[in-house]
Amino acid sequence: MERLEASMADEGREARIVRWYGTLRAYLFSIAYRMLGSATDAEDAIQDVFVKLQRMEDVELGQIRQERAYLAKLLVNRCLNFLKSAGRRKEDYVGEWLPLPIVDRTAPSPEDAAERKEDISYALLVLLEKLNPVERAAFVLRETMDCDYAEIAALLDKSEANCRQLVSRSKRKLEAERRLEAERCGARGNGNQELPAPIRANRPQELELVRRFLDAFSRGQPEELASLLMEDTVLLMDGGGRVHAAINPIYGRKRALALLKAMYSVSLAGARFEFVETREAGPAIAAWQGDRFAAILMFEWAQEAPKTGEEPQLRHLYTIYNPDKLKLLRPDVAPKASEAPDSSDTSGVQS
Repeated sequence: MERLEASMADEGREARIVRWYGTLRAYLFSIAYRMLGSATDAEDAIQDVFVKLQRMEDVELGQIRQERAYLAKLLVNRCLNFLKSAGRRKEDYVGEWLPLPIVDRTAPSPEDAAERKEDISYALLVLLEKLNPVERAAFVLRETMDCDYAEIAALLDKSEANCRQLVSRSKRKLEAERRLEAERCGARGNGNQELPAPIRANRPQELELVRRFLDAFSRGQPEELASLLMEDTVLLMDGGGRVHAAINPIYGRKRALALLKAMYSVSLAGARFEFVETREAGPAIAAWQGDRFAAILMFEWAQEAPKTGEEPQLRHLYTIYNPDKLKLLRPDVAPKASEAPDSSDTSGVQS
């Protein structure tokens, strides 16, 4: 013990905190982002944790032995407090509240890549908004971070039995939400009832499906669009009351096609479209009207094709219009001058 304390003293408090930040930041970010649904809020929560460490007395800091578990607990508590206060704000939010994706433009560091090898799916991130803060924490830790129940119990200050009940209850609530969605679409059989996969699968055909969608959407080809949509496709839009957008989800292929036509001819009239890669939703579309970042469209494709030999169809289309949210995404979405497509580039489509 004396040798360990001497070693910690030799390292120094500042060096120790810097080391923890370097080795644990990616892990902590994975927890915070999945709990909060916003990279900005996740970074703020991590910052709060390390500010608290900076303010600790040397004796208290020196008593930390299992830094990964200790910092995770500080972070989970911070996220829970944030979710409780944010829940009250979301009650007054106009329309659907969609989480902000993380746009991928740079190669991750080795530490980030190790933690990012299994990114949460955007569809699940959206669905998690239906859970209360403690349910969300338990579900995220168990289903997306692969924590055992002893770890979850320590992080949440609850018994293992209680944590098992929280996870079970969370699954039932999410499954009930999917059933309700399927019923509103008039679906028969299983429809949209199964839960999204916790971890996003990297499927090469997704980019081609998004290309086909954009081609049909931008050219006004309803037949081609219809072939890409499930019968119980759902469209969700987030305008936050700042711009004109559907407040409630749009259920079913027929209504979805009508709204897509209105999007192209009204809200996204004259837009320039570019492909962007997101960690949670994969290939997405950024819409620009002049220099204004007008919207980002993200897709959830069915895990299986309707018939053997056919391609998967669109299950959900998520569109963020809220300019306050788009402002946060713009630095990562806006192409650099060196990346601007030339006239022969097919990665962007001009309407």
